[in-house]
Amino acid sequence: QGVIGTESANNLAIVTSNQTRMFVNTSGNVGIGTTNPAFTNGGGLEIENTTATLRLQKTGGHAAELNMGASSFDIRDLSSGNINYYVASTVKWKMNSNGFHSQNSSNGISFYGDSSLNHAIISRNASGTVADDIRINSYGGIYLNLDSNVNNTSGADFAIGRHGGATGSIQD
Repeated sequence: QGVIGTESANNLAIVTSNQTRMFVNTSGNVGIGTTNPAFTNGGGLEIENTTATLRLQKTGGHAAELNMGASSFDIRDLSSGNINYYVASTVKWKMNSNGFHSQNSSNGISFYGDSSLNHAIISRNASGTVADDIRINSYGGIYLNLDSNVNNTSGADFAIGRHGGATGSIQD
């Protein structure tokens, strides 16, 4: 069995060009770009740099990055796929180029925006048919239960409709 490390209570430094590049302290915490990996909760891996990036890449292509810049934390899918949030083994939220969706983009609730001043909360039935239940455009217009964004004007409107083209009303 080969061993790289220390057999006593000493830290381990990996050095190139006379600079510590990776550091493992006696607690097992790993630092890349730091000799003092510190954690608020537990321990693990700390990457420190002016732009710290952790890249995960599947052999053959698909990749994602977690990136900490000067003023933002970014999660990047570099493969034009989905970013999924799971509970147990079930996808509960999904983000892709079409927006942010509950469960999946063909059945559930979606939040999206595009360059045509269309910003909406939409629902889809089990067959994937879209119905704009709430649409708010960038001018502040609010549209409820309209089948399309025909009222996307440059003013702040409030419209109620019924799916299928019928006129809606306000009831108490």
